[in-house]
Amino acid sequence: MGVVIFGIMQHPSFTVNVSSFATVAITGLSFTLALFIATAKNIFDTEELKMLLQYDRKNNTFLFYELIGPYIFTSLIWLIIGMVVVVKFSNIFSGIIVLNSILDFLILSFFVMGLFNLFDLIVSNIQDLIKKIDR
Repeated sequence: MGVVIFGIMQHPSFTVNVSSFATVAITGLSFTLALFIATAKNIFDTEELKMLLQYDRKNNTFLFYELIGPYIFTSLIWLIIGMVVVVKFSNIFSGIIVLNSILDFLILSFFVMGLFNLFDLIVSNIQDLIKKIDR
């Protein structure tokens, strides 16, 4: 018997190994934290971070929040993966095949989005390092 996703796709081997995605979610959160620490500690010194935390009246924003925003968003993606994995692992919706398929789709979709965001953070980290070298 195959799994039907939104009544469109039917494939007999489409299942998500929940335990492996729990490990992936924790690893993604850890890697995001490591990238943030690498950015905050190694690229910017304390005085630069203080300057970023000051209010920019011209743009009505705190520049520090622009620095940490992508890290918070990426962490949120990995947290959502972890929470969906917990819901799926608890087998609360085991009798509802469509909902299980939706949860599988959410896990895979957020996983891909999390990978792209981690790659973006790495590129941003390298760009910040290049800017530091130029300074």
